[in-house]
Amino acid sequence: MKDPLLSLASDELRQLAGALEAGRLTPPYSAVGLQRFISHTIASDVAGSLSEIAADGCSPAALARFMRLLAAASDQDPRLEDVVQLVATGPTELENAPRATSVVVVSFEKL
Repeated sequence: MKDPLLSLASDELRQLAGALEAGRLTPPYSAVGLQRFISHTIASDVAGSLSEIAADGCSPAALARFMRLLAAASDQDPRLEDVVQLVATGPTELENAPRATSVVVVSFEKL
C-alpha cells in the first residue's frame, strides 16, 4: 500500500516541513491540524502516517528534514509531459497528417 505522504506535492511537503520546524504542527498529529496545510481529503491518512512515524521515535525536526528530502526527490522526477507523447495512427492522405508512429518511437528511444 502506498504511503499517503508519497501522494503529497512537493510544495505541500515543504509546507508541512515549515510547520513542523516552526512548531505550528506538533504531535499528536490529527486530520484537523493538518487541514491548514493540505487537502482535507487526505489529511486523515497523512495524520495516520505521521503518527506512525512519530511512534517509531522520529522527532518533529527529523520529520521536517524527511519532508524536505521527499520534496527534493519529487522535484527531480521528470514531469509526465516530458516523458509521454501522444501518438495517433490513421490515414496519411490528409493535408496535415500526423507524424508516423515509427518516427516518434525512434525519437523516444534515444532519450
